[in-house]
This record gives sequence, C-alpha cells and structure tokens, in this order.
Amino acid sequence: MTMAAAPARSAGAAAEKRMVDPPRVVGEYKLLEEIGVGSFAKVYLATHLRTGDVVAVKEIDPRRIDERVRGGILEEK
Repeated sequence: MTMAAAPARSAGAAAEKRMVDPPRVVGEYKLLEEIGVGSFAKVYLATHLRTGDVVAVKEIDPRRIDERVRGGILEEK
C-alpha cells in the first residue's frame, strides 16, 4: 500500500539515506531515495513524473499492520 504523497520536508537530524537503485516508479511518482524506515513502513524522497514536484511517499507493508494501526493510517492519509 502506498499512501498519497506529501510535500517533502527537510529533516532536522541527519538520517541514513539509501538511494533506490534503480529508481522505482509507483503510480505517478519516481522513488529516488529512502529517507526513513519504521516498523511497518518506509518513506522515500520522490518526484512527481508530470510536474517534477519533490515529495515524500510513504510505502506501507499491509502484512505488518493490524486493524487498529490501519485505522490510524487511514486517518493520517
């Protein structure tokens, strides 16, 4: 499950970043760099294919979430 994109914000703390090699296209976005990882999701720096806007895209592994978490994700979206 990939959530809608949000405008990318710069992180205050330096996090380890990993390039997506080769860049992967999901919907209308090209994923370029992994900028965050959690227990059930990864966040990527991406660009919108048509506009070139830089955004953050959260990719969620649905196998790792329960119904309570799923409700929170839908609210966040």
